[in-house]
Amino acid sequence: MKITTVLFDLGSTLVYSKDPWLPIYEQADRAMVGVLQRSGISIDPASFITEFGGFIQSYYQKQYENNIEPTSLAALRNLLIQKGFPDVQDVVLQKAMEAMYAITQKNWYLEEDAIETLEVLKGRATAWVSFPTLQTTRMSRDS
Repeated sequence: MKITTVLFDLGSTLVYSKDPWLPIYEQADRAMVGVLQRSGISIDPASFITEFGGFIQSYYQKQYENNIEPTSLAALRNLLIQKGFPDVQDVVLQKAMEAMYAITQKNWYLEEDAIETLEVLKGRATAWVSFPTLQTTRMSRDS
């Protein structure tokens, strides 16, 4: 059988996390909420962060049920809609996600053999897609 496609899950495959996630999530969530508040969205930071965490956990549970991983952006958008903010501009949501990921991405480190593995696979590939920046997916808060 000829293998035609290889897909990687970055977390714990090509990259790993070094530090405990809980304090990182707390800092990242505060940064995300700060962007939302500065854009004029009136939310209570503590309750919003708690609710956002609940949305993320709910989304991960759905992932296990249907094998489709929703994005943190989808969770944020749906929570804001539920809280009465259905018309938040995409640019605001993007900036909120960038603020959050600017913090969480600092906890991802390349596995020792990641570059070598990708180079070997690249040499065997007939087509190659590269990503200019490392995009991470928010892990379960239990991680």
